Amino acid sequence: MKGTRWMAAVMFAAVVAAGVPARAEDSGAADAALAEEQARARGGAAKFAEAIAEADALRVRKAEYPFTSERGPVAYETENTTEIAELEKIFRFVDPYDGWLCACVGEPTFEWLRDGELLVKATFVGGHEIRWHDGELTPGLTAESAKELKAWLEERGIPYEQ
Repeated sequence: MKGTRWMAAVMFAAVVAAGVPARAEDSGAADAALAEEQARARGGAAKFAEAIAEADALRVRKAEYPFTSERGPVAYETENTTEIAELEKIFRFVDPYDGWLCACVGEPTFEWLRDGELLVKATFVGGHEIRWHDGELTPGLTAESAKELKAWLEERGIPYEQ
């Protein structure tokens, strides 16, 4: 495989392998692990909402290039705090978290800033998940939330391509 596609395949295999109990008696441990992940995700969703609420600017990058220092081109920027607050309301997460993680890179990448400093960087993954870079685990978006986020992007000339 070329480029980073091999890394996505390795990550997917690791996620699948980690979630499949090897023996029937391991299912209790798997259930306990899922419950722990659900609690982490619930906390992560709350922390995500708190973190982006502090933003006074937003930058959306068309693509990010994982596993490198290269950054994607800026597709949209705003310092309109009303618009940023409206976007924040779109992020509603599934509860309970089902433990499923997408291994794809995803795009676009959102950067929330305060006084020019990066607060939160997160990527829209698989059309239903927000991956918070260097932050807590967040569960997937509700179906309605994902639909609203795609519409928000489209309105700003950033069509979501899966």
